[in-house]
Amino acid sequence: MRSRQRLIQQQGDLRRHILSLLRRNGLHYKAQCASQTHWGTHHYGWLDRTITGCTGSLKVNLSLPLRQLKNLDEILVAHGVEVEVSGPQKSGPLIIGGLRAD
Repeated sequence: MRSRQRLIQQQGDLRRHILSLLRRNGLHYKAQCASQTHWGTHHYGWLDRTITGCTGSLKVNLSLPLRQLKNLDEILVAHGVEVEVSGPQKSGPLIIGGLRAD
């Protein structure tokens, strides 16, 4: 469960980073499009088109985190499928500092 929580945290961090880069460069999705929801199919398409139109370091600084975000999205989907397939897990004893805490 901690692994999934960490992945979700990374996903949120990447999303905030991408939105921050866009805003600092005057690219506002909600102002340019009728859709008002970030991170949907339409938003990802807008991001791809926007990044394609960018040049220089902005293009690189946007495309790399977006690629990481898409990979994280796929990993989270796969993680969810794996958890569903494996079923509920019984956790073992809690071990703190090498000592078993029963």
